Amino acid sequence: MAQPVLITFALLVGLGAGAWFLGALFAAALRVPLLQKRSPEAFLATLVAGFGLLMLSCGWGAYAGLTAPRFIWVVPCLAVLLLGIALVRRSGVILPRLSTTFGLIVAALAGRAVCCLLPLLQGSTLSPFNDGSLYLCVAESLQTSDFSTRQPVDDAFPARHQLTSFQDMGHRIGPVFLLAGLRAALPGLNAFDVYPAVLAWGAILNMAAIGLLCRWGFRLPRRPTLVGLGLAAITPDSLMFACQHGFVCQIYGTAVLGTALALLIRVHPPSQWRAGNAWLLGLIAAMQLSAYSELAPILFGAALGWVLVNVTYGYRAIRFVIGSLLAAALLGNIEFVRVWTALHVMTQLQGVGFPISWETSRYFSFALTAGPMSWPMILPFKGAPPNVILIGSLILAVLGLLSLMRWRRRQAALLAAMLCFGGLFLWFRYVSRSPWSGEIGHPWNLLKIAKWFYPIGFSLKIAGLAIVWRWTSKAQGRPSLGFACLGFAALLTMAWFYLLVQERTSKAMIELQWHSLAEVAHPHEEFGRLQRRIAEIAPASIWYVAAPGEAHPLVLYRFAFTAIPFQAAWMYDPELRTVLIQHGSPPFEEPFERLPFNASRMDPRRPVFFAVTQGTTLIRHRVGESGIGIDERPFYLEFNSPRLWPGSLKLTYQWRGGGSTVVRVSMNDLPPIEMVLAAGEVREVSLPVLVTLGIGRIKLQSSSDHRLDAKESSLRLLDARIAAD
Repeated sequence: MAQPVLITFALLVGLGAGAWFLGALFAAALRVPLLQKRSPEAFLATLVAGFGLLMLSCGWGAYAGLTAPRFIWVVPCLAVLLLGIALVRRSGVILPRLSTTFGLIVAALAGRAVCCLLPLLQGSTLSPFNDGSLYLCVAESLQTSDFSTRQPVDDAFPARHQLTSFQDMGHRIGPVFLLAGLRAALPGLNAFDVYPAVLAWGAILNMAAIGLLCRWGFRLPRRPTLVGLGLAAITPDSLMFACQHGFVCQIYGTAVLGTALALLIRVHPPSQWRAGNAWLLGLIAAMQLSAYSELAPILFGAALGWVLVNVTYGYRAIRFVIGSLLAAALLGNIEFVRVWTALHVMTQLQGVGFPISWETSRYFSFALTAGPMSWPMILPFKGAPPNVILIGSLILAVLGLLSLMRWRRRQAALLAAMLCFGGLFLWFRYVSRSPWSGEIGHPWNLLKIAKWFYPIGFSLKIAGLAIVWRWTSKAQGRPSLGFACLGFAALLTMAWFYLLVQERTSKAMIELQWHSLAEVAHPHEEFGRLQRRIAEIAPASIWYVAAPGEAHPLVLYRFAFTAIPFQAAWMYDPELRTVLIQHGSPPFEEPFERLPFNASRMDPRRPVFFAVTQGTTLIRHRVGESGIGIDERPFYLEFNSPRLWPGSLKLTYQWRGGGSTVVRVSMNDLPPIEMVLAAGEVREVSLPVLVTLGIGRIKLQSSSDHRLDAKESSLRLLDARIAAD
């Protein structure tokens, strides 16, 4: 466990130092007034700007036709260029002032990173079985393929399909360029080793965005801002949800949007309309397109609000806007072309995600980080506690919103962004229809909007807390009482967070994605052992089998074995030159070989059942019990067969209910076979079957004169095998 943790935190320190240094060179070379200060706010903004240059410079090289081992050299070249410009202009790098405030801010950033990486610290990992598996495939493909050339589709190497998909869709890919670049800069590691650090760095940038929104956007004093950042660092929220499920680009997108809104407010007075600040604003706009273009319309709405408020300044405002647009066009270059394709494709997508049965209040709770640990199926609290938390969060958010009214003109960009979010929420709640049920309301898009609102929502709460603190301090005449109240809230949040971590964070989150990584002690080491073991076997090809709907494990295994051809169709292989592999264990027998990372090597010379499904759900046996509990609904035995195989399907049942019962078993809708089972009795039934070549399924249905319930496990299927005639 120590090695992945040390690697991840070393990468975070390196990313922080590199991003700050590059941002400081950018500030010195272009004389950016907002960054050429020793204040904590300048430090946070420099971190974000430096990351933007890291990400965009990797993208410049990728679009120019360079592979990752080559385009990573664009970063030091850019640093040398900025250093040369700074020397010519005799502009030096300004170090942040080392103070208690600076130390507390760094502690808050580090605290959020630790909270994001808790599964890794517990010996598990951040689940790669979601969007993360796609990004890993793309990052690995970029080691040998350039992004400017469309890659040919080759079914033997399906990991490269993800890269082609990103090219065709015009999809935002900036953070993946960074992931690929870090992978190339550290040849001893793979993208899976670098992945946790990239996720955690995105979480750190979200903290920077909240800090800038509080100071520049809401004009809060530093003390309430520091307390608020401390709360943000340890609160279980939508940001942690995104980290747990690999929404890498979204994490960076919300951080950039929050920073952009804070910057638009900060450059409101004409005294800030300087060329250096225009470069900074253009850089942030280019970052938004590259990191997460779905939020570009929100940023455009905020910028439009800023322009409408400042248009009265005439030529000076127009010159600043044109300068910012030119800087964005220069730094973002091809991203401005790709964004139109991306937005068109994204608006046409239907059925992405999954249906969620939430009331409207739950989305507000999620957006204001007042809900439970935010996987929709996890409800650690029911009844009064979440209602109290939601009401309290709403009160604080309303107070924070009222504080904006004091400087309506200055905060026009933030108010315009909130109006855009409100319009999107109303559209997808009361106009758009669910692609799953056809009813009014698109639950997945509502969930995404709630996630996107994270930096604004938390900043509103901090602004409300600052007002409560100010009122309390005035009433008592002592600021310490206000801080005592905030400290008590922090302790409650920490206690709540600790309980959720113990109950839900790593193992439950991964189990809810149906992928059994909870059984793996140290996933990163196990993943490396799996790759080494397959390399020892040196197969001619790989045949991966999975239950219907298990797409993400397949993508991850494609990433693991990018250099080995995958078979698109099964062929008989008596010499075992092809490795037949599945994630997890077969339901009824020991595999041919148990592999690391909870993988199984199956025997390709005979029919093997690799999964039991019911509808689109994979049925797993309970820990410590044999077989699976079944009910009266039909279920399917998923198999792989080396050839057309006539034989007998032998099923072993056990009745665990009271008394005796009559069980009827039918296969593929044929007439059922009856048998009488006494309490605790085990009996085998044989059915003639003709198994087809390759992957297939056998439909079974059982009934009884007793009520069958899979959860009660009164009727269990202990074994299922195909015997040759």
